[in-house]
Amino acid sequence: VVFRQLLEVGCGAGTFLYPFYQQGNPVAGIDYSANLVKIALAAMPQATISVGEAIDLPRDRQFDVVLSGGVFHYFPTYDYAAEVLRGMVQIAQKSIGILDVPDLSKQESAISARKAGMGDAEYEEKYRGLDHLYYTKDWFQQVLATESVQVTMEDQCLQGYDNSKYQNIRERDSPFFLRRGGAESLNRAAFMVGRLWEKGLKLV
Repeated sequence: VVFRQLLEVGCGAGTFLYPFYQQGNPVAGIDYSANLVKIALAAMPQATISVGEAIDLPRDRQFDVVLSGGVFHYFPTYDYAAEVLRGMVQIAQKSIGILDVPDLSKQESAISARKAGMGDAEYEEKYRGLDHLYYTKDWFQQVLATESVQVTMEDQCLQGYDNSKYQNIRERDSPFFLRRGGAESLNRAAFMVGRLWEKGLKLV
């Protein structure tokens, strides 16, 4: 499957996009940090990467695949997250991927584990003012109830990544992958981008 372009919301310095860029795939991104965008463009001069908030999606363009990894928990409110999610669906022709989603049912255990590793005082100092949003599967389904999309859950089990166990929406199930309803056929690999990146495969 030949895709038009891959867009990452919250692309940072382009680490996630870079393997696909190297293989000749057209990539685009948006990130809040001007410094990180500068680094990304230096590494990928032919990429389309801009400075902006996640909510400032390029709504006048269409992408085959739109994804966001490790970003949704940084959003200020659930309303903000919902607008970003709906925007991603609107500009995606085939699929979107939401990677690294914190599970609300595991919030207490996640915080306890971090405190155990650094102590309460250090935790409070490090995370002061950095509250994270935690999600349930129902939240995503409710936000997209009127959209023509299918929701697929894939295992997240990243070796050496301790947060993985706290970011499964159901036991061993995460992240979210959404794609346009029935008529659109898409190779499974096109929305399993996390595994493709790990294996160095081309996004097809």
